Amino acid sequence: MSQSISIDVHLKLGDCGHQLIRKGTKPRHAKPTRRPRITRLMALAIKYEQLIERGTIKNQTELANLAGVDRSHVSRILRLRLLAPKIQDALLNLPEAIEGADPILWKQVDPLTKIASWDIQQIEFRKILPTNRQQSG
Repeated sequence: MSQSISIDVHLKLGDCGHQLIRKGTKPRHAKPTRRPRITRLMALAIKYEQLIERGTIKNQTELANLAGVDRSHVSRILRLRLLAPKIQDALLNLPEAIEGADPILWKQVDPLTKIASWDIQQIEFRKILPTNRQQSG
């Protein structure tokens, strides 16, 4: 004779982007959330760099073939690693978006990767932060 036990659980997005199992049903007030695209791309850049450094992937061309994208797309993602560490950290820790546009877009961040000075990158990054846009508007 077998017995079964029923427990209500739901999934919740954790701080690092992974899903956590929570006891009970999902609260009615909970809204679906997602990480901003630039946050996901920053995490992907770190992962891509690790794969190449460890020798798991030979180069950007092989990575692009495996990912099913153009090599230039992989190169643009990897350029995010040229950003100042504080900017990378800020991008990885952007708040989850509930609805609407992301707070920071790739087209705003990509030009910063072409600036050699981390100090100047950080000055320019402050200009695109959502709080600065609200204050100047």
